[in-house]
Amino acid sequence: MVRGKAIRALLCWLSGVCFPSHVLLGLRTVGKTGLLLRGLGSPWLAVLLLMLLLVAMAGATAYESMHGTERALAEFYKARWFQLLLALFGLNVLAALVVRFPFNRRQIGFAITHVSLLVILIGSWVTERWGIDGQLSMREGQASSVYQV
Repeated sequence: MVRGKAIRALLCWLSGVCFPSHVLLGLRTVGKTGLLLRGLGSPWLAVLLLMLLLVAMAGATAYESMHGTERALAEFYKARWFQLLLALFGLNVLAALVVRFPFNRRQIGFAITHVSLLVILIGSWVTERWGIDGQLSMREGQASSVYQV
């Protein structure tokens, strides 16, 4: 028993991939599934994706000031590559939650934060998919129920 733990600790130290011994959703977090979940939920991937999103949104902001909102929406925010970046970030957040499930009292803040990020991402996807963009011009004291799409 002690020898098995020592070998596991040595492999963990050599490979940098350590698997917890708790049961995760009925499956042990070992093998290809555990490695995939740990890779998808890694903080390093989160940092990389956030940096890519930061650069993309900074570029989109500069592009929008030069070419207008409609072109920036088409070239950046509604582009497939940007949607893929957001989807990968959502998978990263979800995998980080799954890997650390079940949560103890110390991890409640972590869970609330990550669930909140998922709710924001899902809300933005729903808005992008089924939302209607429009403008409503009004002066002070004026009422209107019609807006321009």
